[in-house]
Amino acid sequence: MLKQKIYKSAVLNDKEMLFKLHHDERGFSTLLMVLIILALGMVIIKTYSYISSSWQKDYIQYQQYYYHFNQAQSSIEWATLQNWSPPTELWQCQTLASYQLSACIKLANLVAENYVIIKGESSQFKLYHLATYNNAKLKLTLGHWLDYCPNNRSQYCES
Repeated sequence: MLKQKIYKSAVLNDKEMLFKLHHDERGFSTLLMVLIILALGMVIIKTYSYISSSWQKDYIQYQQYYYHFNQAQSSIEWATLQNWSPPTELWQCQTLASYQLSACIKLANLVAENYVIIKGESSQFKLYHLATYNNAKLKLTLGHWLDYCPNNRSQYCES
């Protein structure tokens, strides 16, 4: 009997201890939730930062591309306003340094009609357009602008 009383009191003491431990640890789940929310917030912020910097790089690349494209296109348009000597198999070039325009012309090596190739340049960016030559002036043909040289061999397009 004495053993049972000692055992019961030990069991009661253990239950009270367990109750006290759980009662004292009430803030643990709240702390755990705060840590989880903090970790998720950090992941979201890091992801946003990565995506944002990626978009910024893309924007800068597109901005440079369109700048050079417009410069090359402007060079071609400017070339139509200039007086040119009759085109030959060699490139003839003119530049307007104040606006960074550079255009070259050459006789096209195509089977079709007597076309002239106009090359507009901006840095390493080049656009080509087919035109006709008449009385020292060039006239662009509609629908014949290209971002590659129209000659069948690339060596004919090198400066």
